[in-house]
Amino acid sequence: LIQCADVKARDISKAEMLQWRRNGRGWQMIEPRKGELAYHLMTKPNGTAMTWPEFWRMVVLHLEVAQNAYVYTPRDREDTIEEYIPIMPGRARMRVSDRGNIFYEIVAATEYERAALGDTYLIVPEHEMIHLRGRLLDGVNGLSNLALGGPNLDLLSAIGRYQTKLFGNDGKQPLVFETKEGFATTEQGEAAFRRLKDQLREAARRATSSGEAILLEAGLTAKPVAINSVDAQSKDSFTQAVMRICGLMDVPPHRIYALEAVAYNNMSAMNRQYVNDCLMPLAVNIETKFRNHSLPEEQWPIYSLQFDRSALMSN
Repeated sequence: LIQCADVKARDISKAEMLQWRRNGRGWQMIEPRKGELAYHLMTKPNGTAMTWPEFWRMVVLHLEVAQNAYVYTPRDREDTIEEYIPIMPGRARMRVSDRGNIFYEIVAATEYERAALGDTYLIVPEHEMIHLRGRLLDGVNGLSNLALGGPNLDLLSAIGRYQTKLFGNDGKQPLVFETKEGFATTEQGEAAFRRLKDQLREAARRATSSGEAILLEAGLTAKPVAINSVDAQSKDSFTQAVMRICGLMDVPPHRIYALEAVAYNNMSAMNRQYVNDCLMPLAVNIETKFRNHSLPEEQWPIYSLQFDRSALMSN
């Protein structure tokens, strides 16, 4: 899931966001001038050392994992945006006042966040917060991929724990020893049973630690009691779970190097589908939200914010 989110975040961060002005039926790129939005998009998002590629990668990673991304945009007295500060989804929460006004509650949990925000706790109005939402169900918050993918993530975790335990035990499986000859219920029989049990326990320990073979007494047989990885179809189950996660995240499996069902003759077609069906809708969502938030409404038909399409679609 993190790989899928990071692939989209990386691909978006490759492209610069540019400001365009409508010129007749076409568009003309605006040259950056100090104090204008185009200049801000060419310098850095905020007063920290963060760059725009880092900013976009962080924002898209939040959006793809949690389907919610928050960017705090403090404004000066002239209502001009001073900074774009990304906020982790768990640090921000929408609040609605008694009069129906929307505010956002921000909590700084680290020293870096306190330094970037200038405070440990803020309540800011809606026009100072960009709230990017992906999979909308209730019209307020995006439906998290962590919540939707919970069953598949649990399956992947279980397979991982099984494989770790299997390889940590040198691939050995638990054994059960059985015999057709019973033990007498007398005191001597009980003693013989305990002696044999201790011997087998010690023999199994030595076999695990040093590889020493277990020599069974006459009449004893040993057989594994756990299902092996082949019978459990752990590899097939893992592959299917990965495919389902890729489907949930709208990322073709080959983008995270799951190459089981990919051939060279269809990879270019899958890449074009990824750009058109997955990457471009994400980019348009971000572009529209940033334009509506950063520019006054009367300028929306005139100006546009757009990622460099040639960089998005390269290769």
